[in-house]
Amino acid sequence: MEQARRDTILKLARAGHKPSAIYKLLNYPNTTVYRIFNAWEIKGKFCCKAHSMRSDRIRTFRFLEGLRKSIKASPGTSLSRLVKNHGVSKQLVSKAVNEDLGYRSYRMVKQHILTASMKATRLANGMRLLNDLESHGGRIIFFSDEKNWTFNRSYNVRNDKWLAKEKEEVPAVFITKFPASVMTLGVICSTG
Repeated sequence: MEQARRDTILKLARAGHKPSAIYKLLNYPNTTVYRIFNAWEIKGKFCCKAHSMRSDRIRTFRFLEGLRKSIKASPGTSLSRLVKNHGVSKQLVSKAVNEDLGYRSYRMVKQHILTASMKATRLANGMRLLNDLESHGGRIIFFSDEKNWTFNRSYNVRNDKWLAKEKEEVPAVFITKFPASVMTLGVICSTG
């Protein structure tokens, strides 16, 4: 935007327009027009200084490679832990991870461990139940629900994040069907 303004002002100045006519024509701030016009008149031309990186810049290639290695070694490391390990600000690590490295924080998904035989058994039981419900529609059915309080791997859905480029790279948290547990049972009749 700023470079486009400069170019427009300089084109009009080279065409012979005065600064007062330029800022009225373009509706730019008069201080901007006079500053650029005076610099052009003094030097005979207006050119910008070539951009050079700051000497104290932190988001360097070396820093990004170190961050990438840390994430590859342990993708479950939180951003706050990366901040503490590298000794930089949270905003710097967040920008480096999201913008430069292209990673996002995803939550880990909880999935049941289902073998092929368990899937086949569930399919057979489901088909048998559907067939039974179709043939005997008038009988009373009891539905029960049980809640297992287990000793599976504990994880916090909100806080345990995984840094990855795509969601498919995030490993699932697997739980077993029969872990050591305490069970509560609730039964409901189909008639109410």
